[in-house]
Amino acid sequence: MIAAPYSISSNVPAYAYRSVIVSHEAFIPFHKNYYSEMKTRREDLQNVYKTNDIAIVKAYIKKYNIDYFIVKKRSKDKATFLSSVPQNCIDFQNDEYLLVSSLEQEPKTKTKNIKM
Repeated sequence: MIAAPYSISSNVPAYAYRSVIVSHEAFIPFHKNYYSEMKTRREDLQNVYKTNDIAIVKAYIKKYNIDYFIVKKRSKDKATFLSSVPQNCIDFQNDEYLLVSSLEQEPKTKTKNIKM
């Protein structure tokens, strides 16, 4: 499962062949309970991106079984959990985005930096 910014999350399944926690396409209110679940997921995702408490992030990872976070680089400069993510948890980065492992995995030895 991938946690991605809501603005790009609809594209992730097509290119990565992985599920996302919430996206525009999945947020169509088919019925009340479905909409309620998607709304909760979106609110949880927003809270995780805004927090600087790693315990909250780890609880979110466990609750939704998150493997990766996609993060806009400019978000890393703000006072969020991303400002304290260890370099060894960043699996990929380009000029715009970071792909962060779920912080529950074993540390990686090096980061890939790819220019696009």
